[in-house]
Amino acid sequence: MTTQSFDHGVKHFDAYIGFITVVLGDAPDRWIREDFLTEEQQLNLERAFEILRTKFHLVEERLERRSAAPKILETLERCYAAYKAGDGRQGAFLIQDFEELILKNTRR
Repeated sequence: MTTQSFDHGVKHFDAYIGFITVVLGDAPDRWIREDFLTEEQQLNLERAFEILRTKFHLVEERLERRSAAPKILETLERCYAAYKAGDGRQGAFLIQDFEELILKNTRR
């Protein structure tokens, strides 16, 4: 199984939202090492954000207005940039904004 195909259980909308909580708790550098995962499957900042990007279609399927997607994705990228720059506080605020934007713009 390759890293790209291993999605850490993010297979539906609720799992995507739950994964955001994992990122909030573990980013930028507090990732829990799971002994049952290969090195390539272990979460780190890059892998976590790659999952959020590649699984964003789970959010898009529920958007009330597709026009909200660019702003939501921009917030995700700003969050990643903050974490990469070493600003964990700003990254945490932005990941919460990302989640809030998703929840405000999706059908229940």
